[in-house]
Amino acid sequence: PAHALMGRQHHEDVPFAYWTIDLPPEVFAQQAARAASLGYRAYKFKCRPWWDPIEQVAAASEAVPDDFRFWLDFNGHLRNSDQAIPILKELEKFDSVGGVESPIPQRDVDGYKRIRAEFKKPIAIHYGSGCCHVRSDPTYDPGTSAETQIINNMSEGFVLGGDVDATIGIDRVCQEHKKVFWIQHVGTTLRAAFVTHLACVCQQSKLSHLSAHDLWEEDLLVEPLAPVNARMKVPEGPGLGVEPDEGQLDKLVSQPPREAVRKISTVVYPSGDRWNFSNEQQRHEAFYFGEVPGFETGIKLEVLEDDGSEEFARLFEQCKDAPVKTD
Repeated sequence: PAHALMGRQHHEDVPFAYWTIDLPPEVFAQQAARAASLGYRAYKFKCRPWWDPIEQVAAASEAVPDDFRFWLDFNGHLRNSDQAIPILKELEKFDSVGGVESPIPQRDVDGYKRIRAEFKKPIAIHYGSGCCHVRSDPTYDPGTSAETQIINNMSEGFVLGGDVDATIGIDRVCQEHKKVFWIQHVGTTLRAAFVTHLACVCQQSKLSHLSAHDLWEEDLLVEPLAPVNARMKVPEGPGLGVEPDEGQLDKLVSQPPREAVRKISTVVYPSGDRWNFSNEQQRHEAFYFGEVPGFETGIKLEVLEDDGSEEFARLFEQCKDAPVKTD
């Protein structure tokens, strides 16, 4: 088995989580119910400022068993502790919220210390790095070193995504400092199998790992991987211990690439204001930089694909360089 080449096995099975990007409250609830039906008891969910997280969690909580937990990943979108704490305190009231990931930019050590003093649920952050989706300004969130993160007790645990040697080395650091972590490598069920092997040779890999493999319509394995009682059994066969579906692989490889479709995403406020964006990165940065307000009650996102109309083309051109406000 692959894990025999990585180190000594500590776990025969490992906790595993479901994953999706941000969704409307009703769709989040549908996905949460699906996750529970597949055997998951943890769901890592992207919280974004163009939705109300209180409304999202309230809807999803109604769709899952009492022992189901959501980990809410903000990728720094709460911006600072002043904005973060009131929202986190409201989320803290839900038993279904297991913890949060990277609520504010990871460069903000004092902000994390303040949040940790007031928010009673666990926090996870990316080990020794930043966490934000800002590309235009590399100085926005360069993060901070793992040493600084640990000395200042910025979190209970970490998010890891490195290779085998790096992960095992971090496991030793976490063991010494009594920190836990999860491993996330997004991909197919082949990637999920790899994650189980790597997690089983780490002693501090106690949080729910993920590969987001359940998002795909079709599986790549003859026998799909699925958690049992929220845990994924580590395959024991040679290599990854799973059998790829060669016919399915051939079918997928032979398909032509999909053509990119132009889209306009529109953030709609209860006031009726509408902010229009030509791409996702532009939308992320508008909220990170505080150009538009986020996480408001009743806020929502609408997405319009290119319908060939003059109206779409005109608005798309208008917001190519900067977001455009309409009503």
